[in-house]
Amino acid sequence: MARPISKDVGMEILTGDVTIMENRVKATITAPLAQNQLDAIISYIFNVGPGRITPLATAINAGNYAGAENAIRSGVGDKKRRAVEANVFISF
Repeated sequence: MARPISKDVGMEILTGDVTIMENRVKATITAPLAQNQLDAIISYIFNVGPGRITPLATAINAGNYAGAENAIRSGVGDKKRRAVEANVFISF
């Protein structure tokens, strides 16, 4: 049985995981991103897995931000979460 961890340890783990995702996004997407777009993409790949960044990166690096929004919105998993991420991605 797993042993519980403290809130501080949990935050350290989460921060490390998010940093890994952020670095993956920054290494893969070369086109400019606003902070809201970066946040939405990090949330998306954190939840669905970093292997799913390819369609987003392809769309964004080609300047197709609407295509990236659609890829997030139609992504796997919780449709409510995907909708929130897509809405964050397009908000300014």
